[in-house]
Amino acid sequence: MAAFLQWNCRGLEKNRSDLEILIKQDPSIICLQETLAKTNIKMKYFQSYNVISTAVDGRACGGVALLVKNKTPQSQVVLNTTLQAVAVRVTLHKTLTICCIYCPPSKPLNIGDLERLYQQLPQPVVLLGDFNAHNIMWGDDNNVKPQLKKLGI
Repeated sequence: MAAFLQWNCRGLEKNRSDLEILIKQDPSIICLQETLAKTNIKMKYFQSYNVISTAVDGRACGGVALLVKNKTPQSQVVLNTTLQAVAVRVTLHKTLTICCIYCPPSKPLNIGDLERLYQQLPQPVVLLGDFNAHNIMWGDDNNVKPQLKKLGI
């Protein structure tokens, strides 16, 4: 049976011991957000996984990584997006696309960006990630109240 693990690790290196414990559960797919990695991820405890990751530019913030068991048939999906995202086509019990995404709360999320990303992904698709639900798009009061106030509501 295939198992997916999705985790906003808030720093891969500083939470390495927690990830080592989670890897012992033997998930087929691991989707990580906020890796804070300045380079592509290559660590010895990922030996049984193929790692597809984004490196962050400048000050380490954000970053995503998608880990797929080496024995799983897979191919990376090349994305054309400004979003922090990586994707892979895998064959588990059936063939599907897994996309790992991180949407930082400091950057306004544009639904058009998400739609353009989704259109690039071969179907069927599983989106795993941290979409930061405290975004105005999801109706968070902290973001909605200033907008309503501007409208005089």
